[in-house]
Amino acid sequence: MILTVTLDEDLAVARALRGLGLEVMVTGLVRDQALRRDALAAGLRESLFELTGPTLSISDWADFVGGFYALAARASVVVLSGGLPEELPDDAFAQLIRTTGTPVVLWTSAPPPHAGIAARPAAVATSMAELTRTVTEMEELHAHPDR
Repeated sequence: MILTVTLDEDLAVARALRGLGLEVMVTGLVRDQALRRDALAAGLRESLFELTGPTLSISDWADFVGGFYALAARASVVVLSGGLPEELPDDAFAQLIRTTGTPVVLWTSAPPPHAGIAARPAAVATSMAELTRTVTEMEELHAHPDR
């Protein structure tokens, strides 16, 4: 299973990977039910965390990181993509990368991307084509480690 993380409520990466026939679960922070409905309509499994108030709190982030840790432990690959809500620190992706031992692919334009890169993800993708190719290869290696 590939775990995609969206913190800016964008499902483009999850949809692209699902379109390749890969098993995908999406997680992230949501302010309303629209993203959950969109994920289900796209045939994605979801484990989305609803915010407790109108803005992202430290408690929301702590709950999400704990849930992310559990989900990432079950995944073969984690994909961090998209932007960061303004309430999150610049190193939010780095925090998630350091939380898991599961290989992480980072694809973001969130400023500053170097914080996530400094946390040493397994791969950094610069385009959707590179992202899908990298994730597909990593999933194949996970499924067949003897190759």
